[in-house]
Amino acid sequence: KPDIINVHNLYPFISPAALFECKKANIPVVMTVHNFRLICPTGLFMRNGKPCEQCLDRKNEWNCIKYNCEHSVFKSIGYTLRNVYARWTKAYLKNVDMFACITEFQKKKLIEAGYDKNKITVIPNSIDAPCSYTPTTGGYIAYIGRLSYEKGYDLLVEVARKHPEIKFCFAGAQREQKNTDIPSNVEFAGYLQKDKLLEFIQKARFIVIPSRCYEGFPMAILEAACHGKPAIAPNHRGFTEIIGQGENAIGKLFEPGNTDDLDKQIAELWNNQTLTEELGEKAFRKLKKHYDSEVVYKQWEKLFSKLTYRIAWNFSLPLLTGGLFCIALLLHEHYGLVSSVMLLFYGLSLVNVSKFTYSNVAWLGYAFLCLGIADCFFEGHGLMFWTIGFGGFHILYGMLFYLQYERRK
Repeated sequence: KPDIINVHNLYPFISPAALFECKKANIPVVMTVHNFRLICPTGLFMRNGKPCEQCLDRKNEWNCIKYNCEHSVFKSIGYTLRNVYARWTKAYLKNVDMFACITEFQKKKLIEAGYDKNKITVIPNSIDAPCSYTPTTGGYIAYIGRLSYEKGYDLLVEVARKHPEIKFCFAGAQREQKNTDIPSNVEFAGYLQKDKLLEFIQKARFIVIPSRCYEGFPMAILEAACHGKPAIAPNHRGFTEIIGQGENAIGKLFEPGNTDDLDKQIAELWNNQTLTEELGEKAFRKLKKHYDSEVVYKQWEKLFSKLTYRIAWNFSLPLLTGGLFCIALLLHEHYGLVSSVMLLFYGLSLVNVSKFTYSNVAWLGYAFLCLGIADCFFEGHGLMFWTIGFGGFHILYGMLFYLQYERRK
């Protein structure tokens, strides 16, 4: 039986119904929140090319059908109904012990949607950061990600049209019909595997993420930082948080959807190699400090330990209380009750901890409670009851456990 279940995206292959099964098994659930699907049926917080938070503001998902957000009536209905089911059954509120958001902005939105702030933490995406990097000037501006409308790749193509002297390279799968009116300085490299992608980034001067939607935490920013490459991104929500502003900035921000401002930021960075290198160095330092796998691993370890400590605490509290009670009995020379108190409080510990482990542990606890109560009426036979409980019951439970679980394996 696992100690913890870490859930990521439940759609489309798994539904929130799985969370109820986790709850029945008394296994703590941590959900990594990659997008906004807990609040918005599409997961993007976007409608007609612009950010939209109506499902959050109105505390329901019916706007997805009203505005046909999926551009397909059947898909919009399906997406809406699955979110409505999760909200009505409180699948997430009841069954998830901790939500791990990847940005503070996500955390803020979940709290606005009614999620318990004490059950939300922020653990960012991570990457195996190198010890150092070799600075390279780079001969083009890079775009990394799927080529779809919400990603805003067409905005970058428009900027490229104004700068025939600059080469723009796009790495990513084509999701929409390719525009035939593509300027000659734009090159589409298609989807690149890891080694090819690393080479693609290293040969770029910097990367641009012109996304129309909020997004979660684009890995492209971290992949670029590994090579000391800064990023240009829209000045909204998670991007503002990751890129930063002022002295702490690791790139440049532009007004979302504004190609003129995007053009301005690109030109400033392209024409100032010193600034590009400074921002790239800052990006690498921030990567090592906050987003390196070892750093983020410790955050996950701390979270999982916090949840697993509940098992130890729920088992230890009755035992500690019973131990102090036994000491008090010994001090007052009530020796005959010591064995029964031990059996009773040990039974309470088992029942208490069964909420977090195998449920049949509770039956062993009930057996010890019955034995402890019986011991109260037969003073002077404590050793016999002790032997039956801590010897016989444990041997019997071990045999049943083997037959039920281990033998099946």
